[in-house]
Parts: sequence; C-alpha cells; structure tokens
Amino acid sequence: MVMTLGGNDIGFSDIAIECLVKAQYFPGDCDQTLAKAKVLLAATRFETDIHAVYDQIFAKMKDDRHYQLYHIFYHRFFNADTPECDRKTFALVNPRLTRTLRGKLNSLADALNTRLEQVAQNYILKQQGKVSWSQGSRLIPINPDRLTNGNGETYGLFDGHRFCEPGVTNLRDPSVWFFATIAKDSLQTREDYVPHSRTRQFVVPEFATQSFHPRSAGFRAVKRMLQESLQQNRPAGG
Repeated sequence: MVMTLGGNDIGFSDIAIECLVKAQYFPGDCDQTLAKAKVLLAATRFETDIHAVYDQIFAKMKDDRHYQLYHIFYHRFFNADTPECDRKTFALVNPRLTRTLRGKLNSLADALNTRLEQVAQNYILKQQGKVSWSQGSRLIPINPDRLTNGNGETYGLFDGHRFCEPGVTNLRDPSVWFFATIAKDSLQTREDYVPHSRTRQFVVPEFATQSFHPRSAGFRAVKRMLQESLQQNRPAGG
C-alpha cells in the first residue's frame, strides 16, 4: 500500500490560502499560520495520530512481511534562490512569491519531512519483536526531497521542475510538475463546479482541489521512485 499523510495535520490548506492564494487585503496572516503549523508539527498528537493510522492500516493487512506500507513524504514547491519570481503571484492581488516567502515554505516542507521520518522510525521501533517485522521493516518511509543517486549524492525528485526554476517565470509552465491555481490543463467543464440544481450542493472545482499537487509528469516521476524503492525493499523469497 502507498500513501501520503501529514500535510493536512498541520493545516496545509490554511497555509496555501494565507500564504499563496488569498488577496492581501483580506484578514489573516501568513506568518501566524506558519507558526501555528510548527506548533502542530511539534505536538505529541501529530505522532499519535499518524501512528493510529499506521495501526489501522496494518490491522487490515495480512500479518506477513510481504505486506508493506510505503509512506511518501512531501516535495518542496519552490526554487527559493531565483529572483525572477520575486514579483510573481498566483493571481492578480495575491502575495508576491519573494525569495523570503519561498524559503519559509520550503523550510516548513523540510521540517515536515524530518518530523515524519522521526514518527515513522519511532513506529518501526515499536514493532521490534514481531515475527512479521523480524526480516525487515513493513513500513517504508520515502522522502522525495532526500533521495540518493548511484554516486551517493543527495537530490530531490522534483529538482528542476518546481515553481520559479531559473528562467521559468510562468507559474503554469509545462516544465513545472505541480499544478498552479486554475492551471490551464486542470480546468474542467462548468458542470463540474456549479451547484447541482436538485441537491443545491456546491461541488469544489477540480482546479481548486488539485492546486499544488503533482501534475501527470510529477506522478510519473513518483511512480519511478516507488518502483525503485519496491525493488530495494521487497522481501526476498516466498
């Protein structure tokens, strides 16, 4: 089984709204939202809640070493070193994507991944003595921003394909592996987001829900990464 977990536990949607897509004249504060996320990240409940999810998943799996859970962590959204994006926004009046803001968001992503690694390793330690874990961990944490190549060098899976790469000022450029807000290739028909005439329920448009998530090229890279991890971590034998 493969999953991504942890971002919503520190309020990812609030961070995206306050720091990236909300008009500056609306109430709210990006720095306060980031500070709140750091508090949530450091809290005991963060680990407890994730361990509870692990427990629920393994409880539904066969107690066998061949049944594994691959927990994929998060990507940094930005190249934080380029000046080209300093005056860019995701709309007309949103916060500017300054190097300072990009650096803060990347630092939070790094902190989240570091904490998730700690949480995962603590869970693995708790499984010591269980027969199905004796020949290797059944929980495989993967940090896509801390991969290692054949030369022992560390790299990020999305390196060269984040927002604000050198020479790429269009946030919706095809070379970027994340969806921007209202990305051209993510727009659906009007029927996808207007209230249904009978239920009167508002359906969140797909272009809103998939913003800042990987595009197809990004998922293809994730697939390759996962295949390599499976080859390295799958137990040998029957």
